[in-house]
Amino acid sequence: MAHIFMYEIGYTPILQRSFEKMPLYCSVEWQVKALTGEIAMPYEETKEMSVPEIMKKYNVSKGFAKKRQRY
Repeated sequence: MAHIFMYEIGYTPILQRSFEKMPLYCSVEWQVKALTGEIAMPYEETKEMSVPEIMKKYNVSKGFAKKRQRY
């Protein structure tokens, strides 16, 4: 759903094939994952939570909870 949303608001991906290394944040996949993470586990609600608390409240894997805690 996040992919559809990105395209509906007018996002057009930068050509992925390039001779220069593209910044990670320019990748459509990075942006979609960031959007999905924010929807699933809002930063303001999780910034003081531990990994186990995030896992329990949002029903996500340990990997996703760790990633949210880092950012």
